[in-house]
Amino acid sequence: MALLKTGAIAFGGRILQLSLGAITALLLPALMTASDVGTYFLAQVAIAAGAVLAQAGLTFVIPASLGEALARRDLAEAASICRAALLLCLGVSLVTCSIGLLLAQAVPADALAALGFDRPVVRAIVAMIPFAALCTVLAEMHRASGDITMASLLPNAQGAGVALLALAALALVLRPDVVQFLLAGLAGLFLATGAAFLPLRGRLDVLSRAHSPRVPELAAIAWPALVTSLAALVVSLSDQTIAGLIGGPIEAAHYGLGLRLSALLILPLAIVNATIMPQIVKLWARSRKRQLQHLLTASATIASCGAGVGLLGLLLLAMLGPEPVWDSSYAPALTVAVILGCGQFVHTLGGSAGYLLLLLGHQKIFMRLTLIGGALAIALAAPAMSLFGIVGLAVVMAGANVAQTIAGTLLARRLLGLDSKARPINLSRLWRVPRP
Repeated sequence: MALLKTGAIAFGGRILQLSLGAITALLLPALMTASDVGTYFLAQVAIAAGAVLAQAGLTFVIPASLGEALARRDLAEAASICRAALLLCLGVSLVTCSIGLLLAQAVPADALAALGFDRPVVRAIVAMIPFAALCTVLAEMHRASGDITMASLLPNAQGAGVALLALAALALVLRPDVVQFLLAGLAGLFLATGAAFLPLRGRLDVLSRAHSPRVPELAAIAWPALVTSLAALVVSLSDQTIAGLIGGPIEAAHYGLGLRLSALLILPLAIVNATIMPQIVKLWARSRKRQLQHLLTASATIASCGAGVGLLGLLLLAMLGPEPVWDSSYAPALTVAVILGCGQFVHTLGGSAGYLLLLLGHQKIFMRLTLIGGALAIALAAPAMSLFGIVGLAVVMAGANVAQTIAGTLLARRLLGLDSKARPINLSRLWRVPRP
């Protein structure tokens, strides 16, 4: 029952994320020009990159380290981990923002102007990075401490601010610019960070000086996860960056819209991973391999059913065309959405193989897999964009997603003896947990 409750809360958080993303995707093209929409999407690329760097790999370390300390009811150790994580995140955020400002000064003004990045846009991006990183780190702290509701709500803070401004602009017939939408997201992150920190402070006394933080030790544990996160981020954001650099803001807008539509198909697997992550570590530590295998198969199958329905929806939308919602110029975005959606569907079929490798002692192997796959994808992405446009770029990125999914599944089976992929199962036995 506890697992079902956790899954229901995680599902609610993802549904909220889905709703906010849908509002943004539907309203932004109606409120701004295609060029400004492309600039906004490229700004989100920069924010996401800076935030992942500022998180310093803590999103993979906190669930294991903090969860273990809380399981032993060692609140002093838990408080020390929280303080170290917050200090590390703030320190890396400061370095990241400084590098961002230096890069903005070093890049020629004409190059930034071609992307729509004027000084106000750059300042808004830099201001959002530390709050985006802190919000994610605090979400993982709440997840580890058992507050699944807060952990599910925090990732929606930025989207909520943007969606509220978009709805207000539609109702009042206003035309906000890119900077105003970015500032709306910043306001949402700021409020969410404060709302997340206060209950955590009361529960764990994270500011108490009685518990000395161990920042170097935590950083040493987190670096493989940081490298993996950065490599995955580079791969996931390089395609939209390449679309913007080679095709310009309008092509970036079309590709970015297709990318966001296809990303909806990964939500079922994201919900599953958020639900079963603590159970993976717990069952493996207690040598309950049969129960863990059942959990992996059932969760991957359920997620794949949801992703399959989403893929059919994308195909139907592509057949109907963009005219019911947007103008006909957005037709390539739907083609991109279907191609990338096929890759996301295969990724969902692979289940939680990546999390198995990260959580069960094979972080460096998964890091190498991500680096190799990412390097090959980026090497092929630019030529594909130059020759075939955003459709060719989408084919390359979907193929890279499929290849890495297959490799991760095979590695999990070989190294851990666990089969993470979905497969047909008897629905009447879906919720039956086998005995160890």
